[in-house]
Amino acid sequence: MWAGLSAGLRLTAPTAVTVLDVEARADVVFDRWLLLATIRSAVISCLGQQGLDCDVYTDVSFGAGVGRRFHAGPADIDLAFEPSFVVMHMEYDAPGGSEAESTDGTVVTLRADVSTRLALPLSNSWVLTVTVDGGLAPTVLANPTRLQVPEAITGGNPPPPFPAWTGGLRIGASGALL
Repeated sequence: MWAGLSAGLRLTAPTAVTVLDVEARADVVFDRWLLLATIRSAVISCLGQQGLDCDVYTDVSFGAGVGRRFHAGPADIDLAFEPSFVVMHMEYDAPGGSEAESTDGTVVTLRADVSTRLALPLSNSWVLTVTVDGGLAPTVLANPTRLQVPEAITGGNPPPPFPAWTGGLRIGASGALL
């Protein structure tokens, strides 16, 4: 069994939110197969269309999945599929307004996540990890959800929808527990 932490950048679409996120991950390795569990959270996120407002989006996801390990010399490459339960929260500030003139909302959905992780050994019980991942929330893609904001506040421009797609790059470390 291995457990690790990683941090990095994630981008979302159709709403272009730039996210600094962290992930805790546990892997149980059976020969070349993996069972994994993750908890991931957006720590800081910025949306360009609202100026330098970096609390516009947050999320927390809990996932469990399966994967396959491939040996590449001393390193390992893990490919995994991980359905995740995600809670997304967005905030919309009125143009030129203060935080008091903001509105917010939450969407809870399932997301299908995939990842490729490179594990470079540092010792017998520690590895440096580089993870590239992506995810799709099918229900949010099929039925884009937006915050309900009065048109007078938005100036006729509706607020951006909740992100349906996400992709990221994280660097971290993982250690053997057993």
